[in-house]
Amino acid sequence: MPKEPVIIEETTDEEVIGDASAVADDAKSIASCPVGKVITRCESSTGKVGAGTDGATVPVTGNDCIAHNGWNSGIAVVAKAVCSENEQISDPCNGAALLKYKHLRAKGANPSLECPAGYEAILCNGHSYWWDLITGKGVNDVGVIPNDQACAIANCQDQKYCDISLVCKLMDDLDAYAASICPDCDGWNCEEGYDCQMVEGVHSCVEKQTGCDINRCGDADCFAVGASDYTCDCQDGFEFDKLAGTCLPVHSHYRTVYGDKAIGDDAHSYASCNAGQKVMRCHTFGAPSAADGVTISEADGVVRCEARASNSRKFPIMAVAYCGDNAVATDPCSQDKLDHIAYRSNTGLSPSVSCPDGFVMESCIFHSPWSQGLSAANKARINSIGAVGINDDGSCAMADCLNSPAGHQWCKLTAVCKKLVGVEYLKAVCPTCDNVRCPEGQECQMVEDLPQCLIRIPGGCEVDKCGEVNVLKTEQTTSVYVRVGTSLMRLLVRMRTSVLRNRVGMESVLTLLVHTVVFVMPVTNSYSGVVRMLTSVWTALAQTPRDAPTLKAATFATVWTRSSSLAESVSVLMGSRTRTEHVLM
Repeated sequence: MPKEPVIIEETTDEEVIGDASAVADDAKSIASCPVGKVITRCESSTGKVGAGTDGATVPVTGNDCIAHNGWNSGIAVVAKAVCSENEQISDPCNGAALLKYKHLRAKGANPSLECPAGYEAILCNGHSYWWDLITGKGVNDVGVIPNDQACAIANCQDQKYCDISLVCKLMDDLDAYAASICPDCDGWNCEEGYDCQMVEGVHSCVEKQTGCDINRCGDADCFAVGASDYTCDCQDGFEFDKLAGTCLPVHSHYRTVYGDKAIGDDAHSYASCNAGQKVMRCHTFGAPSAADGVTISEADGVVRCEARASNSRKFPIMAVAYCGDNAVATDPCSQDKLDHIAYRSNTGLSPSVSCPDGFVMESCIFHSPWSQGLSAANKARINSIGAVGINDDGSCAMADCLNSPAGHQWCKLTAVCKKLVGVEYLKAVCPTCDNVRCPEGQECQMVEDLPQCLIRIPGGCEVDKCGEVNVLKTEQTTSVYVRVGTSLMRLLVRMRTSVLRNRVGMESVLTLLVHTVVFVMPVTNSYSGVVRMLTSVWTALAQTPRDAPTLKAATFATVWTRSSSLAESVSVLMGSRTRTEHVLM
């Protein structure tokens, strides 16, 4: 039977001695501690360790000290131990109570042990069932490795192993313990659901914030809010959309539509616009890691934004559409009906998309069911909401989008194109009349270097104006007023006919350079004859009344009668615009 424990004076420690072992190889002597106490000293008291006996060990429970006999020792072995109370001490780093003593054990070809931070070694024991393997390796004759040496035995074997045990004691100076273990939050312990924060150099446990554990902010910074919420610090031109949970482009005149959340490979989320509306922007979040991207589809007059999840299952995705009214106008170049918004897409391994003439690319978006195979360069071009940067020339393209693609794999780019308006559209689509188709009854004319469809006025021989006209003249057919003595002259030519029955005036028409010479032969008071007046081509910018003054181009008009010798020759300065018309009176 083991001897009764012996109380060590001035302490609560007890010395315990085990029964002597048999004189046989691998026989054991065990000294066990009373309940509540653990081994703090252990030895094979009869000696000859490494010279016939195999050494001593302490199990990780810390309750027993075991002395091992060896082959051909010729003696019994006796285990002797010191047992100490294993107090629980408040953790200065806010953790669970610390045990004053810890017990470690290791075995193998080269076993080695160290105490954890905040603890110091007070006992190291060595043992091997092949006692010659510990001979001369720092293990003394009672099976103890002194504390000034490393707790280790080298050059044993895998099959013929050595084993060691280590007893560690908590540092007496708990302030030193805290300085060593938890000088900052790295070693500070907080209960579940809380994190450590340093406030003016003091540890503080605050509720754990998990909102940014999964970052949906893309290129923006994520900031945790409360325990599980978050917000994104968006870049210029973007704002945090709480429903979508990410940064989306700022807008003020579109209606935002949100699709249902979707997760799983190729799962779909749709955001549909009302009938008569167009998708002005189509986005999601998490591209291209959680989402394969977005595309725009149209069926039965309804346009929708479609987002597709990837196989990563990182988090649910959602389609977000900006919807606006679809304005339909008449194309000033072709007279066809034209939508204000148009979509263009291209699919392939190197997709490229451009808008038609007269449209500008507002947005370019990406989709591929094989987004996880994107090349690094192309992955970097896709932002977290599925948009791709537009090139300087207004196009959108990717080169060799996938790494090692299979024959059936592809990437798709979709462009949202917005129509130019006014002069900008004309310049882009039909800068000259060659590209203009006017409505019936109108013709294209260049007005201020731009084509316009104007009411067509017949000219030339489209209407027969070559017949004779009987003119009844009373007194004098032509009245000419001449300001004598100057090269600048104003004249008034009036003619009354039975055909036009209106007044045709070339009033106050400037004549330049020379005096106007008019030869007039007196006529009778009443004269009837055939009079014809011929003018050259008259060019005008727009529809012009016949009696309106015109400028710039010189026109020569000659008036004569068939049946008399009355002849008048007048040179007048007429105007020039963009429309050509023949006047025959």
